[in-house]
Amino acid sequence: MGAAFLLTASAAHAADSVSASSQNGYSRLSFAFTPAGHVTAASDGSVLTLSFDRKTTLDADAVAKLMGGAVASVRADADGKTFRFALSEPLKLHQSAAGNRAVVDLAPQNFAGVMPDLPQPVAAAPKPVDVANLPALTLRSGAYANFTRLVFDWPKDVPYTVFPGAGKMTIKFQAAARPDLSAIARFQPPWVKNAAWHLEGANTVVEFETDADSGYHDFKDGTKVVLDILAPKTDASAYAPPTEKGSATAKPQITPIKASASPAQAAAITDTAKQLQAPAKAADVKSDAKPDTKSAAAAPEAKTAALAVFTFTRP
Repeated sequence: MGAAFLLTASAAHAADSVSASSQNGYSRLSFAFTPAGHVTAASDGSVLTLSFDRKTTLDADAVAKLMGGAVASVRADADGKTFRFALSEPLKLHQSAAGNRAVVDLAPQNFAGVMPDLPQPVAAAPKPVDVANLPALTLRSGAYANFTRLVFDWPKDVPYTVFPGAGKMTIKFQAAARPDLSAIARFQPPWVKNAAWHLEGANTVVEFETDADSGYHDFKDGTKVVLDILAPKTDASAYAPPTEKGSATAKPQITPIKASASPAQAAAITDTAKQLQAPAKAADVKSDAKPDTKSAAAAPEAKTAALAVFTFTRP
């Protein structure tokens, strides 16, 4: 059958094209689509059907000629999207696609080789970001009686997310920029130190250290992103921040900067509590024994110690 294929040929129309070639024991139809498209091949043993995702400019008779003696007759559906080829013998079928190219491979039933897929295009490695060419992002800082204000002067509206941690704040902006954090180093505002930034893909991430007992409040003033870091243990009623225009914000929400205990820490807390409670339970079982004055005097201290553990480790 492979000898019956022409080595190369083209369809009558220029937009979509097809060629044929003989490979190692099988024959390959190679399609190229302009504009982009694809073809699906199916065979029931006696009829090979080529179905295109749009009306193709290929000519069914021209494709049949490329297949030579493997095809007895051909018929194109009226919509120009399906070609049906009556086969002179059952054939093995294989197909693959890459980009705007597709191949349909046909081989005799006794073919035992491999009909390989088209190689997939290799994506170009992303170009390294030239930090010097990123737009500058100005950061302004201000110190108030019970909070420090950080203002990121974005020239456009940029979504952001704040991630509080144990003594650490992270703010991620959904845009790439080059933040100038020198204001923090120069003025050393209270409760904010060791600021740094890096890129995560197309996002800009700013990190700095703060007090674990502080809280924060963030909001937007136009395109500016404002982040207030409160003095440790500041009550909400004592926090009345001005906006950039000098008016007060409506009911600011304060979020604490604290991290909850990890699973391992929680398990350690539970084990410690059980150990402290165990002696008390054992003493309750021995109810008919003579009270020990020293033990009775020490009991309140044990209970107090247990209470102190729970109070200290509560998230």
